[in-house]
Amino acid sequence: MAVSRCPSDVLATYALGSCVGVALVDSYRCMAGLAHVALPDSRINPQKGQEQPGYFADTALEALLKEMAPADARLHPATYDVYLVGGADLRLPNDVFQIGRANLNRLDELFKYYGVRVAARDVGGTRSRTLKLFVGTGTLHLSTPGLPVRALQ
Repeated sequence: MAVSRCPSDVLATYALGSCVGVALVDSYRCMAGLAHVALPDSRINPQKGQEQPGYFADTALEALLKEMAPADARLHPATYDVYLVGGADLRLPNDVFQIGRANLNRLDELFKYYGVRVAARDVGGTRSRTLKLFVGTGTLHLSTPGLPVRALQ
């Protein structure tokens, strides 16, 4: 998980298969955050949830919102543009867990709880994705094997 206020920074997460990239952009304050969510619920390993909050959906969103909130203000999740990338079904043999779908479902529940609106998503399917978030412009570029780089808007 990373948060930046530096306009020249590019936050990136690679090989999002069943994992989900959660990007929060605050264009007004030229600030962005990115988490690479691997699993939906930290209850399976609470210690890891504390040490690496970006790993689990339930801890990632809360940690990003807290990190990005102004020090002198309450959380205002509605001020952020939120983007989701990943959550693919990689069709692994005997994938009874459907982790990609479970990650997306848990994140959608959390967005509803926090009052967060998702501006755009590129999710599901059967291919992995790489996400680059340009902090200064708030733009996101996606790359997928065999496809041209594209912007997520």
